[in-house]
Amino acid sequence: MISDPNNSGTSVVEPKQQRAKATYEALLAAAQDILASQGLYALNSNAVVTAANATPPTFYRYFKNKQQLLLTLGQRLMAVQNRELEAATDAVRHDDYFGQIIATLRATYEVTVRFHGAHALLLALRTTNDLQHIRLESHNAMALASAPAIAAAKPALSDEEVFRRARLGVELGYAAIEMLLELPDFDVERILHATAHGILAMYLADD
Repeated sequence: MISDPNNSGTSVVEPKQQRAKATYEALLAAAQDILASQGLYALNSNAVVTAANATPPTFYRYFKNKQQLLLTLGQRLMAVQNRELEAATDAVRHDDYFGQIIATLRATYEVTVRFHGAHALLLALRTTNDLQHIRLESHNAMALASAPAIAAAKPALSDEEVFRRARLGVELGYAAIEMLLELPDFDVERILHATAHGILAMYLADD
């Protein structure tokens, strides 16, 4: 089960039988197609069932509403993004913080671009009240994962300051990635390098 810790009535039970799971995944894929081609505001249950060649009762068998569907997609997107940062924190090199930051940003950008409909989905995670907790909890978890590297580099910092810097670093990284999705003509490497320099400077600042 994918659950909503805020108890907003959007828990999702994924089907286990192969045929039901195929239908469930077809609905999710159809939603991603709509998000990618038409944007968030074109997404509704009727559009999803039409694109998936399904029926409204089929949709409501798996999802209470479109927010519940977006909840599932949002958690999937956060999971693939977070895996990149988790992999980086598992292999911290204290002699090359910049290299690790830029590599993590690049990998996170690439998996986000590959996630069909990511741009519109990220908009939903920012603007839909029932979904905002997904992004906030994910970013908090990633800040906790990256905090030990900051603490090792700046041992005089308090735990609170370490977390603040880690949380800001996560926010800066994801903001840069979202900007690149919105402005695809920008030079990706240049933006990611500038972001990495900013994050590193903030991590290592004396005050």
